[in-house]
Amino acid sequence: MSSEILINSTSYEIRIALVENGHLAEFHLQRPTEKGLVGNIYKGKVVRVLPGMQAAFVDIGLERTGFLYVDDVYISNADLDARMMKRQSPCGKLEFSSSLPDTDVNRTPGMNIEDLLTEGQEITVQVGKDPIGTKGARLTCHITLPCRNLVFMPLTEHIGISRKIQNEESRAILKERIESLRPAGTGFIVRTVAENATLEELEADMEFLLLLWDEIQDISGRTSTIPAMIYEDLDITFRSVRDLFTNEVSNLILDDKKT
Repeated sequence: MSSEILINSTSYEIRIALVENGHLAEFHLQRPTEKGLVGNIYKGKVVRVLPGMQAAFVDIGLERTGFLYVDDVYISNADLDARMMKRQSPCGKLEFSSSLPDTDVNRTPGMNIEDLLTEGQEITVQVGKDPIGTKGARLTCHITLPCRNLVFMPLTEHIGISRKIQNEESRAILKERIESLRPAGTGFIVRTVAENATLEELEADMEFLLLLWDEIQDISGRTSTIPAMIYEDLDITFRSVRDLFTNEVSNLILDDKKT
């Protein structure tokens, strides 16, 4: 199957098409003025804990405080796996992983928000949903960092395999490879595109993600002003290359020199 990626970049919008055998397979659009915040990581401060709603408001430096539900502070590995698989899509955002920094990741289910957070507490969060209308951003402590073949979950000791990889032998091999490569105490989700990935490709992705996490932690440690953004997710052009560029792609065509 012959595929092409077409990127039309203008000052007012970027349009990306994946064409397979002359037919449009996928289409993605992003306007610079409407670029979202999903995937960005912030060092924020809890400004209010709401036991009745089992949620908290967190100041991350935006016009409105972000909203953090208790399930986005802690989630079991089984629920985490299910939610991660639902959110896998090319060129898309991946939400939810790990748990709060400097807290016990083995908490039992059913913890209350007031047991986990206190007003004034500094907290690292990722935007899971953009602000809408009068509502602030939906936040999560389950930080995820996607790469071509893998999604890194820095503080969750869990390995997940995309449900779209149905061959049981392939699943077992991939899980064994990740288990042999990953540092203790870290988690990874193997993306669908990695079904035929080599050990070297998985190792390269893992090394990149570990270095990226080290850089984010370093920035967080050097950040004295809170709230502050400590990581900005890739724009749609880079995400398209990361997520759509496979061995079946024969051409990547762009119409803007800077892009």
